[in-house]
Amino acid sequence: MHTDLPLFPSQASTIALLEEADAVVVIGMRLDDVETGRWSLPFRNVIQIDVDAAAIGRAYPVEAGIVGDARLALEGLLDELGSGPAAVDDGWGAGRAA
Repeated sequence: MHTDLPLFPSQASTIALLEEADAVVVIGMRLDDVETGRWSLPFRNVIQIDVDAAAIGRAYPVEAGIVGDARLALEGLLDELGSGPAAVDDGWGAGRAA
């Protein structure tokens, strides 16, 4: 198993990004023990998108669950959010993403 991947659960950089995040959007992941470092990742305000309704909230509590095809669900989410001004911090996570 490759543990040197940039977003592997045991990476300190991954944990730091998640701790700073206001929300985490999870798309098509089961959030099982391997994907989450044995459920140790500090997820908060999770929005989970999955085609399988039974997967929503199974491993981590979610603020919102969207059941459907990932592409269609994301398109719908973007439509709902609209094209208003976005509060973007261009430097967020830049130091740890490398």
